[in-house]
Amino acid sequence: MSKLSEDDPEPEISHRPEHLVNRKEMLDVLKKKLEIEKAKHHACLRSTHEITLNRIKIGLTSIFESLSEFTNDSFKLYDELLMHNDKAKPAMIEGSEKPTLGR
Repeated sequence: MSKLSEDDPEPEISHRPEHLVNRKEMLDVLKKKLEIEKAKHHACLRSTHEITLNRIKIGLTSIFESLSEFTNDSFKLYDELLMHNDKAKPAMIEGSEKPTLGR
């Protein structure tokens, strides 16, 4: 044996099968914890994604409802303007080139 191994028996402990088994068990436990944390993280991401999509859908719904109301109101106003324009068309007097308002 070398002088180093005679003076310090600690380096040999790390090579014992029990020590390696313990280290492997610790590694397995840590791997399981990592997988659990990854699954939790993935679930949180999925949940956040779903919440974001729902909020966007709700927001877009209200935007399209407002646009629909605006379109309907604009159509009604345009229709009223056309009817008002038809009623207010000047009556043409026979022989006159300039229209006059009907009275």
